[in-house]
Amino acid sequence: MVVTYHGVFPEGYEVQDPLLDGNLVTRSAFRDQLSLLKSRYHVISPQEFLDFLDKKTTIPSNSVLLTCDDGLLNVVTDMLPVLKELELSCLFFLTGASTQAVPQMLWYEELWMLFQLARGKTLAFQNQAIPVGAIPAGRVERHASWWKLVGELSQYDAAARADFLARFAVAAGLPVDWKADYLEHPIRRRRFQLLTRDQVRELVSAGMSVGAHTLTHPVLSRCPSEGARQEIEMSGCDPVNLWGSPTWAFAYPFGTPECVSPRELMMAESAGYRCAFVNVGGGVSEVRNWFAIPRVHILADMRLGDFEAHVSGFHWYLKSRLERIAGRGIEEPFTRAAVA
Repeated sequence: MVVTYHGVFPEGYEVQDPLLDGNLVTRSAFRDQLSLLKSRYHVISPQEFLDFLDKKTTIPSNSVLLTCDDGLLNVVTDMLPVLKELELSCLFFLTGASTQAVPQMLWYEELWMLFQLARGKTLAFQNQAIPVGAIPAGRVERHASWWKLVGELSQYDAAARADFLARFAVAAGLPVDWKADYLEHPIRRRRFQLLTRDQVRELVSAGMSVGAHTLTHPVLSRCPSEGARQEIEMSGCDPVNLWGSPTWAFAYPFGTPECVSPRELMMAESAGYRCAFVNVGGGVSEVRNWFAIPRVHILADMRLGDFEAHVSGFHWYLKSRLERIAGRGIEEPFTRAAVA
């Protein structure tokens, strides 16, 4: 089984919104989950998994590979100490922002915070042919409106998205330095800031591995073909030289069938990666396409029993059985997109 995290809550951090922060876990939950894995399973290193892909070795049953997406600052400040304490290694998937020296923020999380700060307002502006009107006050409606806009903005390049966000902030009446509250605050910066290249080198020097997670984390299935290719190949940056580690693995942003089409699977293989990961599905033993490897997506509200039900495969098995009993059957996501 492959599990994927998105980071650890910094101590003292106040949850901004459950829908925004639901992908992160507490430091104590992270330690408990890894301790359980270490005591009951074979936690393999990324290098062991690569050797398995290259048919240089076999891996034992009940093996688990740890991965983590996005590359938030807290993976160094709060996650890495636990990994070192338990003597475990993890495969971190990083965006092009982590090849830079200046700290940045995920654009879609910046958009989320703009929605939060402008909730209940009517902005009435248009940019990139995308009109923005009333920002819903209700949390569920606001999330739906935000996600729709994430998909629409993914059709444009990073510069166009940045321009849209800047105009959004102006229309919402926010000060020019509004992001400082998220990028300079001693606690919140560990939640929102992305790793810089020096911090990535710290990860690598601690024995961790790094993979690619696109240049800017768009919804790939909504990108034009050339844009998707550039995102997947991380065109214009050289992570190998900057990070000091080859990028043999790729993880699709958001990682669901809605966000990843057969086109992206073929692009990941053409880019020269050895494998690529999605965020849904069962165990690796059932993989039919090494460019759609399933992962268990770990969420903030998973209790330890829930966590093991997913990692052991019981959750997927039970879901499969219930689907078959209902007469609908169940198919592993992405199997129809197998690359010839």
